[in-house]
Amino acid sequence: MRNLPTDARGQRLDRALSALLGTPDAPVSVREIRAALKRGELLLDGRVRAPGDRARGGEAVDTSAFVARSVAVVPPDPELLAQVPVLFEDPHLLVLDKPSGVPTQPLRPGEGGTLLGAAVARAPAIAAAGPPLEGGLVHRLDVGTSGVVVFAKNAAQRMHLRDDFNHHRIEKRYLALARGTLPDAAVAEGPIGPGGPDRVRVGPGGQPARTEVEVLARFEDGLLWVEARTSTGRRHQVRAHLADLGAPIVGDPVYGAGPEPLLARLGLHAAAVTLADGRRFEAPVRGALAEVLDGLRKRP
Repeated sequence: MRNLPTDARGQRLDRALSALLGTPDAPVSVREIRAALKRGELLLDGRVRAPGDRARGGEAVDTSAFVARSVAVVPPDPELLAQVPVLFEDPHLLVLDKPSGVPTQPLRPGEGGTLLGAAVARAPAIAAAGPPLEGGLVHRLDVGTSGVVVFAKNAAQRMHLRDDFNHHRIEKRYLALARGTLPDAAVAEGPIGPGGPDRVRVGPGGQPARTEVEVLARFEDGLLWVEARTSTGRRHQVRAHLADLGAPIVGDPVYGAGPEPLLARLGLHAAAVTLADGRRFEAPVRGALAEVLDGLRKRP
């Protein structure tokens, strides 16, 4: 339990608490405090208060339910690890095959059930290889996307790989079940920028992005099995680019038609990652997506 100083009187609570709880070595952002207040993780005089409320000064602050991001530790998740295939491991790298429906990393302290937790259970050094709640994570996949995710076991390896990703020296190959009309080969080069809290938009003002698309198979009802290759790796890039080309991914609630009776998950799989040194890590299509694809191939 701590108390707001008396000279905090009149300040917004989110700003006053940020100053109270942060230190030069472990700052706590106003944004982080604002979210914690909304979740009820910080109580003032035993009550939930709004971020924009004004401090009276001297309030007792209960921080027992609050963990700052700057000191958060990702707990190991051995139960999830038991369900996640290990694709590759050496003294510097760990490569996992993420299942669809599993978040790549936690969004806030204490969140479990993430691939990062599984990675830490396999190699504890990953937790300290980068910033809190990121550790040695080198890149991310959306919750609904399955496939290859690379982790570094030390800070130097993470920085090296992040630099390769940022300079487009690493190629990612995706497989997707889409619905629409596409030529046998196409290239999407529309810039990608923010389009809202949970989506991006393709158009002027965004970051450069390039996705090379090849149709591998065509099925009835306009269904397509496509390969998408990229080295730019913007957020939602493959999903947004395929939708912009006129063939959104099946099961995509943001860029597609929403829930899909054919497939309960997002029909996108990160099939391979090729590093700048030529090493290639691959993950086979499995589970519900593999079953649907097999059924489509068997149709007369």
